Amino acid sequence: MTLSVMLLVVPLLIPSQQPIQGSAESEMRELINLVVNDAMIAEVMQQATDVAYTMVRQGLQSRLKHEVNAAEEEKLRAAIHRAMSETVPKNLWQDAFIPIYMRAFTHAEVVELLKFYKTRLGRKLLEVTPKLTHDGAQAGKELFEAHTDEFLSRFIEAIGKSFIEEISK
Repeated sequence: MTLSVMLLVVPLLIPSQQPIQGSAESEMRELINLVVNDAMIAEVMQQATDVAYTMVRQGLQSRLKHEVNAAEEEKLRAAIHRAMSETVPKNLWQDAFIPIYMRAFTHAEVVELLKFYKTRLGRKLLEVTPKLTHDGAQAGKELFEAHTDEFLSRFIEAIGKSFIEEISK
């Protein structure tokens, strides 16, 4: 699981003891501004662009009647990235994270997180998180590629059993 996915999913799994309300929202917004920063959004958007490119490329190749060349790939990736950035700008990302974090953290925890992110180690964590996210996604991709045959074999076996059991009922 990549760090960006963990940042999105883990807060959903941890119930907040006291929802944050009123004036505490400004501190929450400060936290979100630190965590959901330009570098993190750029990394998440790059990963989303990679996924979208993979999906769109085949359709484009069918229309072009040839493999997408490097120049076409660059234009396609830029168009996907631009469209995604315009559709979901930074402020919408940050607004989406506020209720997620509000469910996950108490006001006291938000204050402690803000204190932590103002320390040398906290600032370093904010600085390296996008790179860690990128490297984690790359490691996951490489792991999957190295084990694709095993995955496909297990997947085919599992899906086959599942459908056979369903049909047998």
